[in-house]
Amino acid sequence: DSEWNGDNTGEASITLTNGAVWEGKHSGNEALNLVINNGATWKNTGSAETFITSLSNVGAVSTFARTAPAPGVIDMCQSGAVTVGTYSGNFTLLYAHDASTPTDIIGGNFTINDVAKDSVVTLRTDRDGINIYNKEKALAVMDKLANKLFCVNNAGNLTAKVQIAESLTATSA
Repeated sequence: DSEWNGDNTGEASITLTNGAVWEGKHSGNEALNLVINNGATWKNTGSAETFITSLSNVGAVSTFARTAPAPGVIDMCQSGAVTVGTYSGNFTLLYAHDASTPTDIIGGNFTINDVAKDSVVTLRTDRDGINIYNKEKALAVMDKLANKLFCVNNAGNLTAKVQIAESLTATSA
């Protein structure tokens, strides 16, 4: 595992893999091609809208275990809106919420312009302040979380999921 704390302001191709973490932002109009593989995380700290030219997760399925690699993770808890030109792969977007008003989702919208076939996105928040046994309230939180995602040209290529997890880093309950 490795960590990079810092911002990118120019054209770049960045690859994060095997649990690596980038905490920072991309700003400016230059192209950013971002690959986040196998459980690596981008903690997006940009408060302004960010444009990513291409976002992909190209991890291979293990032939031994026949399991898919862990999704790439984008922590949206401190970020403004993100727009992705071309989206490909499997990502989990982490969002915070106000525990006293769980339908107040914290973090910017995530817009995808074009999606590659068989892509997946999961929007996740933790269960702090959410009574998951109250179906109506839990569904209201999930609805607000789902409203953070916009897809311009889906053509049936994107599977989107929402989750309320034990914690932001845990899998869904």
